[in-house]
Amino acid sequence: MASAVLGLAACAQPAQHTYVHDAVSSRLFLYQPSSDGSAVLDVVRANGLFGGGCATELKIDGRVVAQFQQGERASFHLVPGSHRLEARHFGACKAGSVSLTAELDAGRHPTLAIGSHGESLGWVPAGQS
Repeated sequence: MASAVLGLAACAQPAQHTYVHDAVSSRLFLYQPSSDGSAVLDVVRANGLFGGGCATELKIDGRVVAQFQQGERASFHLVPGSHRLEARHFGACKAGSVSLTAELDAGRHPTLAIGSHGESLGWVPAGQS
């Protein structure tokens, strides 16, 4: 019974973005140099109770751009417009992929949150990242 309660409590934990650090540069593959007129997408993978043994691969428009561990963040400089974003977990965790389409504008910095288990993608409200 106690393990079931602990398991449910872990699922209810809110995403934590307060103890994040920059992702390791060797795991950032594309869209790193800034350019004039680019749309900047900030990405953060949440911290959590579980999921630490897993990495999350981020794809933008079908291309692998980075691999995130829990509590990491990075920024990507993209051409303004519509982009397909996909996160896929790999490693010790078994999870599928989640995706969404985003319309990105030059001069704005939206923050995309990847759940600690790689199970979700969502937008962080401005000022809360």
